[in-house]
Amino acid sequence: IDAKLGSSLTPIFVVHLEYARDRLNEAYQSGLMQVTAATGGEAVFCRTTSEISTAIEAMFRKIIAHYGVDLEVTGKKGENLEVSLQSPTGPLQYRNRIHLKN
Repeated sequence: IDAKLGSSLTPIFVVHLEYARDRLNEAYQSGLMQVTAATGGEAVFCRTTSEISTAIEAMFRKIIAHYGVDLEVTGKKGENLEVSLQSPTGPLQYRNRIHLKN
């Protein structure tokens, strides 16, 4: 997943409205978490209907607060790079691996 989505510049954000505990759905939900993490986004799973509006509101706040950083890199095409960012105001949520397109 990291190799395929690592060169994508757009983060994916997911609010899943109905959490399920069976093995097939747990695998599906785990896949959603991997996809969103690989792009620097996030997945939230609602366990009850009362959590839905709060989860959607929180996700829109994150999307609205999203910003981009342009990096100039000197790696080879096809290479995976690890990125580290710091802020004096606190921790940042970002993708830490980038795959340079061929």
